[in-house]
Amino acid sequence: MHELIMRTCGRRAARTGATLGGIALFFGITPAATAFYEVGDGELFLNLQSSLTYDSNIFARSSQEADWIFQVGPELQFLRQAGLVGVDLRTGIDFGFFADNSELDYESLYSYLDLTYPRAGERRATTTLTLSAREETRTDSTIGARTRSYVYEANGGVRYTVTEKFGTRVRAGYSHVDYRDQERSDIDRYQVRLDGIWVYSPLLEYFGGYRFRYTDVHTLAGEERNNTLDHALIAGLEGEITPKLSGLLEGGYQVRIPEQDTASRREQLTVNGRLNWAVRADTGVFVTAGRDFDTSPERQSLERTDASAGVRQELRQWLQAQALFRYENFRFRRGDNRVDDAYVGQVGLDYDVTTHLFMNVTYSYTVRESTDPEFDYDRHIASVSARWRF
Repeated sequence: MHELIMRTCGRRAARTGATLGGIALFFGITPAATAFYEVGDGELFLNLQSSLTYDSNIFARSSQEADWIFQVGPELQFLRQAGLVGVDLRTGIDFGFFADNSELDYESLYSYLDLTYPRAGERRATTTLTLSAREETRTDSTIGARTRSYVYEANGGVRYTVTEKFGTRVRAGYSHVDYRDQERSDIDRYQVRLDGIWVYSPLLEYFGGYRFRYTDVHTLAGEERNNTLDHALIAGLEGEITPKLSGLLEGGYQVRIPEQDTASRREQLTVNGRLNWAVRADTGVFVTAGRDFDTSPERQSLERTDASAGVRQELRQWLQAQALFRYENFRFRRGDNRVDDAYVGQVGLDYDVTTHLFMNVTYSYTVRESTDPEFDYDRHIASVSARWRF
């Protein structure tokens, strides 16, 4: 481990310094400045995060290859919470280094912009826009491999209040995943959703509407295309359900139609939910659930179902603990119709060292059972991380 950290520091120190200096100059500040800045009506922060992780199965396969990963990344964040437009702008870079598999080392640039208009106040229309671009390196358990990709996303929405009790909401999104591995298929997703809203109270609202999603799977010459169209009718509620219970619950009926084979359409219920229950002032319980269609980087259409439950406990004002259990089910609809069941247990501690330094320790254990023996495995992940905010 000492050799990994020394190799990391020696090989990247100059490049990290150059990156920080370039970002600082972009915002018009000197590289020597390290603390808090005010820029107009906004605030400029420097965030720095690092982690050390042991992963017993870095490829999520039955072959079980383990490694240590050291990650470090600086980030500049501009926050504006004054005036009509709220702004959250971030740009940074993540460096990742593997002890035994150095060919998997990565440098990932990212940028993120979130705009809200108006930021506050009573207005009939509210508009949001989120743009992001990032390089992503991760383990994809659906294909049992580490993938590298460029991910571009754009999401926006307009909410219009017709009367005190009724309104409408339109949301649209686009994402493009460009895999750097030639054997993977790039994926474009387009989504539009229209909802009607009934404001039951200032803290709770009901909604219902229609969602359309088109998935364009890029293929090599001569390969079968697997583009899909998804239609869904969805209804739900969001807000404070009781004084101690809040969250989002929505569900409905959806259909997936393969563009090249409309006769092989699939139908299922769709679910999306997250609930938070404030048991006591220092104890919270949370539950999540989801069911939807998806597409893997190897052009496989799949049905994904997941559910989790956990508890958060404040041990001290500066120390919090949490534990959760998660279940996932994947049903693949091409090839051998593979079915996977995954069971995940996780525990963690959050330690607020100071108002600017935060630490976290996490351990998770996963058991995955599959009809394909190659994806039958267990996995241990232990991680220690720190985040500084200046």
